[in-house]
Formats: sequence, structure tokens, C-alpha cells
Amino acid sequence: MNLRTHPMQTIGDCAIFAFRLEPASDDPTERLMRSVSIFVDGVNFTEHDSIVYVPQFIHSLKQTVNKLNNIDLNRYKKIWRGEDPENIHTKLTVGNLIEDSQWADMLADLQFLEFGETTYNLLSFFIPRDNNCWITCQSVEDPEIQGSIHSVCIDFDDLIKCISDTADIIEVDFAKVEKNM
Repeated sequence: MNLRTHPMQTIGDCAIFAFRLEPASDDPTERLMRSVSIFVDGVNFTEHDSIVYVPQFIHSLKQTVNKLNNIDLNRYKKIWRGEDPENIHTKLTVGNLIEDSQWADMLADLQFLEFGETTYNLLSFFIPRDNNCWITCQSVEDPEIQGSIHSVCIDFDDLIKCISDTADIIEVDFAKVEKNM
């Protein structure tokens, strides 16, 4: 693999929420794939499968930003006032939070880290609560971290910036490779 000379880039704070990007390949035959690690609460949740399909990943990141920007944060902040994020995560996972039609709407709004195959083994939610925003994440396959619900408080604007910046960087790198073909 012919990698560019610049090192890995980390967007965000690994102790909270971050993407770690391996350098993009200059090899046109490898341009569609890239290694991207996703960290929540200091845990690399994609340690065993960090390869993303670049066009789909960029699309998913942008879709996530759009979804987050359109969530009625106040609706959820009132529902979960003072409740522990891990308990909210469990309730969303098992579906015993509220009546079924509202639960389905909540899942559509709050499911997080839906970035394709590399995140299929994760249960993750974006949880607006009180005056904070939380991310929860749980692996359903990795035996080293399976079962543990990791949660972290994050500034909403920082979250949006982290995801947007990651999409922009990967998109620029991908366009450079496309241009050189």
C-alpha cells in the first residue's frame, strides 16, 4: 500500500469522541477503502474492523450531521431529566421506554454511529439530557468490551464539528486520489 507521508490524523478527543484517520492511499486500486478508528469514552470501538468504504462513509457522516441538526433537543431533555445515560441506553435498546410508536420515532432520531459495516456491531445513541448531550456506545461482538455501556458527555457543537470535519477531510483526500487517476 502506497501511503502518503503525513501521519494519522485524530479529529476530536479520544477520551470523549474522536475519529482517527489512517493516511489515504495514493494507489487508485485502494482508494475506495480507508482505515478509520472511532473512539467513545477512550475506547476504540472499531479496533478489530476499522476499514470503511469511503463514499458510503462520507455520506453517512453527512447524513448524521443533518439528522443531529434537525433533532428537537428540548423534547428529549424534558423526557430524561436527571436520568442516567446508561439507563436511557438500556431502555432504548430493549424498547420499554414509552409506547411503541413514540419509541420507533425516538430510535430513528437517537441511533448513533450508523456509519456502515464497521459499526454494525455497535449499539450507540445520541442522548440529549438536561442541559447536556451524551453519547452512549456498547459493543455486541467484541469480547474485550462486550456488554459495557460507555457514556460520555459532549458539547453539541463540538460533536457536529468533529463529524463534519471528519467528512470534509476524507472527502478532500478522496477527491485528490480521484483527480490523480
